[in-house]
Amino acid sequence: MQKIVLGLTGTIAAGKSTVSNFLASLNFNIINVDKIGHKVLQNPTIMYMLTQEFGEDVVENKVVNRQVLAHRAFTSAESVKCLNKITHPILKQEVIKKAKKYDKVVIDAALLFELNLNTICNLCWFVDAPKCQRITRLGVNKQDFLKREKYQEPYHAKRKNCHSILMNDGSIDKLHQDILALLEEIK
Repeated sequence: MQKIVLGLTGTIAAGKSTVSNFLASLNFNIINVDKIGHKVLQNPTIMYMLTQEFGEDVVENKVVNRQVLAHRAFTSAESVKCLNKITHPILKQEVIKKAKKYDKVVIDAALLFELNLNTICNLCWFVDAPKCQRITRLGVNKQDFLKREKYQEPYHAKRKNCHSILMNDGSIDKLHQDILALLEEIK
């Protein structure tokens, strides 16, 4: 059997986790890059570097306060670049190490291209949904949503670099049918 490494990315709150969960039910191993990112933030060296760059109070009781860090990091493109410089190398290393363990793996990563994880994938899928649905799913106000979205690589660039696009604007059954159709194409 050919090894399948599927990169899954998309717009914020488009439904990447919903797609991942369905693929997991089809015996794909899921690597959730956000979860690995949270683990990376527990690394003492990373914590130290974050306090040096973003202030001592981003770490409280040996735990990164992600809300404080996000508030500071998402203020400018330069501060986002700094955060990425601190966290991305170890994050990418951990994902690659995990991906090598499996024959059928999904790398669920909003920052798939920013981390250059697309280079280890056989194919990449882009999940999208209308902006109004994404804001509702994320549960934040529109201003906070737009601030987060602003500092990610423009979605149209990611979208054109993916092999397939899943539009998550209908029922869960329709989304599952679309996923199954895409999987048929790679058999």
